[in-house]
Amino acid sequence: MDREILKEKIRLTGYLDNIRVGMSFANRYPELLTNLLLLTSELDNGYVVNKNLRARVIFLFKYDLDIDKIKKNGKWLTFSRKEDAFIDKTGDYHKLAWFKIKNNMSNDFFSKEDTINLLLKDCYYLTLFGKAKNRTLIKENPKLYNSIYHHTIFMNNFNINNKKLSCRIITLVKYNGDVDAIKCHSCKKCLTTFNYKIFDFNKLCYTCFNNENENKYPNKGWFRKKYGDEWELEYDLFIESNNLILVSDKGYSKISQKIFWLIYNKLELNQQKECYFKELNNEWYINHKKNFFYIDFKCGNKIIEFDGVYWHRNSKEKDKHRNSIYHELGYDILIIDEDELINKRDKIGDDLINKCVQFITNGN
Repeated sequence: MDREILKEKIRLTGYLDNIRVGMSFANRYPELLTNLLLLTSELDNGYVVNKNLRARVIFLFKYDLDIDKIKKNGKWLTFSRKEDAFIDKTGDYHKLAWFKIKNNMSNDFFSKEDTINLLLKDCYYLTLFGKAKNRTLIKENPKLYNSIYHHTIFMNNFNINNKKLSCRIITLVKYNGDVDAIKCHSCKKCLTTFNYKIFDFNKLCYTCFNNENENKYPNKGWFRKKYGDEWELEYDLFIESNNLILVSDKGYSKISQKIFWLIYNKLELNQQKECYFKELNNEWYINHKKNFFYIDFKCGNKIIEFDGVYWHRNSKEKDKHRNSIYHELGYDILIIDEDELINKRDKIGDDLINKCVQFITNGN
């Protein structure tokens, strides 16, 4: 069908002025639809939204089937029902909205001490880790958001992965906003990289890590490089002489990790260096006389086991045997039952955390 004839017949349907006609267009005007699809077949290579009936009709009437008119720099424009036209949506509208929110914020902020206290209160800072949490915070408490960025202004020139909201929060609540505290523990000069697996800064910079090779438990590759053909023997001797090795493939409860982070953040730095739990640096694994156990939380010779309702629902005898093995190896044990938690979904009682910290510090 000729283009002008098709346009005239579509105009007579009233669809240009009343989009409701489109609801029955295929049934009432199948011949017109078939010809329209043929003439606008170039749209089939574009976005899905550009293939609907209204987009094709507008492409025919407003753009005269000129494909170059609905492209910009070689990229498709997007059909907008609201504008009834093809428009440029290649810009990041989320970012534009985000900058608009930030520009409308005041410059008011809390003191550094108040900022840290607000973040630590009821462990509020733990709720600010994750995707789009900066938007959540800026809506809930814009003044606190300003305060975090104000007191970590020295991070503005850091690598993009080292200056996000989560990095700044950890710098404040754990290191009191001290830039020297997040520098390499070895050379004391270079800044370390924020490790999103453990939500903390690495202890060594990249250069010192490679030079000093301070892996507590080297991997198989390290043994191959150091001992050559004899590596397997040396590796087996190493494993045999160390009851504990690191693993990372066991399931765990999120509530237990939240508890362990609260405990960890109340310990002294020298005690933190001896801590192991899943989200920090993976759990310890015990291989003793063909008995295999994962340790939920270990600090020195102190072990804290979280017996959750789900993971330990049918393992009372196994847990009892596990505890006897721990005692045999010289560990002190504290058991946390999930039932001990009050309002466990939202808040963990301070009494429980203080009890655990006292157990690790004093052994009582």
